[in-house]
Amino acid sequence: TDITSGIHHFKYSYIKSEGVSDVNAELIDEAISAAEITHNGATATAKFNIPKLVLNRNNQFNGTVEFTAYDRAENNTDMADEERIVVDNINPTSTITFNDPVQNVNNISYYAGNINATIVINEANFYSNDVNVTVTKDGVNYPVTVQWNDNSVDVHTGTFTLTEDGDYVVAINYADRSTNEMESYESNRLTIDTKAPTVNVTNVKNNTANKDEVYGFTITANDINIDMNSIAPVLTAVVRGEDGSYAKKTIPFENLKTLEAGKTYSYTVENLEEDAVYTLVCTLKDMSGNTYSKIILDDGNEYETVRFSINREGSTFAVDEATDKLVQQYYVYSVYEDVIIEEINVDPIENYTVKLNGEELTEGKDYTTTVTDNEEEWSLRTYVISKSLFENEGEYSVIVESTDKADTTAFSDIKNLKVAFVVDKTAPSITISGLEEDGRYQTEAQTVTLIPSDDGGKLNSITVITVDKDGKKLAELLSLSGEELDAALEENSGMLTFKVSKGMYQNIRIICDDCAVNEDGETNTYDVTIKNVTVDTNAFIVNFWANKVLRWSTIAGVILLAAGIVVLIAYKKRKKTEKKK
Repeated sequence: TDITSGIHHFKYSYIKSEGVSDVNAELIDEAISAAEITHNGATATAKFNIPKLVLNRNNQFNGTVEFTAYDRAENNTDMADEERIVVDNINPTSTITFNDPVQNVNNISYYAGNINATIVINEANFYSNDVNVTVTKDGVNYPVTVQWNDNSVDVHTGTFTLTEDGDYVVAINYADRSTNEMESYESNRLTIDTKAPTVNVTNVKNNTANKDEVYGFTITANDINIDMNSIAPVLTAVVRGEDGSYAKKTIPFENLKTLEAGKTYSYTVENLEEDAVYTLVCTLKDMSGNTYSKIILDDGNEYETVRFSINREGSTFAVDEATDKLVQQYYVYSVYEDVIIEEINVDPIENYTVKLNGEELTEGKDYTTTVTDNEEEWSLRTYVISKSLFENEGEYSVIVESTDKADTTAFSDIKNLKVAFVVDKTAPSITISGLEEDGRYQTEAQTVTLIPSDDGGKLNSITVITVDKDGKKLAELLSLSGEELDAALEENSGMLTFKVSKGMYQNIRIICDDCAVNEDGETNTYDVTIKNVTVDTNAFIVNFWANKVLRWSTIAGVILLAAGIVVLIAYKKRKKTEKKK
């Protein structure tokens, strides 16, 4: 109002408030056009709009408006409106981020720890209280507190953390106070899983021996978010071949069964058929990368490795090379090395007895024993029986009796290992009938009967030959050995016969050995030569000529008689000559 010269024109300014965003426009001393002014006497009224073209597309206004009124004499009066005005025509924008998950599968982000959420909102006229952050955990509202910080007048950051295990969904809605709405946000599923999965195995006990006809078990993997592709049980078996060699093989698992998708899976082994030492391990991880590498058994305890055995057949027995040779030979002159018996069992043998001819031996005195339990083999217990126990002649039998962890009793002799032998240091003997030294037999051929024997031993061979004065073989009269000798003795009630053909002053050599072989390869041997045996049908030859004593006595007598006659004739001749003289 101006009562003197009247109002002539107006100017206005809109001035940004201190500290507001640069997106806000500002205009100084802008004239109001005359068309926007009405006069009523000394009073002038002006109306104006802040022009949009001045704000531009990305400009808005946050501040106060000031006015200046001019009369026609250019006198002016200022007026500043203290009311703050916000003109906001820009929608807020935002970015929402989370720390990196372990993995993202099927639009689900898996975390093994806290989820740190960050909300960045671009808004010039921002009020954090207007941001609506909604979180659900396992389908139920879950309260969170967002901490806001202003990076600048335009950029505002809010953070919050999710810490508990569960499935989360985060939703954010925001509209500024000019009702410009930010695009709504809703996350995919965010899963926190800090607990490792578990593996349970039923019907197995660690470090046990089992001999059930059917022996199987079930492996069950449990978790809230199992990575089914990571279920990796490994079952290995150390088996023993017929040749005594060991092999380690892997038993495959087949047909993974889904009990609850994503949560519970199982493998079932119906039956382990082979005697073996079995080792079971299992690794498993969930979708959040939590790994479990142990096994929970029925006793509730955790085991990194479960070891057990199937032992239906019990022990097997073997001997070392020297003992095998001893047993195969059976009849021996002496035992030169300790007798060694090996007992092979799936499990270590702790209950055992060694008997010699039915009498229990004393460990540490009569024998020693050691056990070897290698991971890649079965348990081996070695019994070393002192050779001093076999010094005397006689028959020996060694038996090992044992009970394994599966309560199976084994006897080495029943398990096809007969450790028996005879120590024989005495040569065979032979009863000879029909033949004697210097014997003279008036017959076409002289029949000789032999009755060989070897008390406590076994005959190996008999040979009868004729030899010259130097022992050189001339002819073979009898030769039997091994089974042929056994059969001949059995058929003839233990007697053997041979014939000595015609001949004078024959030397008959009889050789008989047994099966007891010395260390140098020699045997106990009966070796007799019957000399000067004459066989002929001519009585003169047999009774006189072959009788060297009679023959030479007769010859000597004849010579003496002839000599006497010669002497007598010479004597008479001499006497006669003397008479003539």
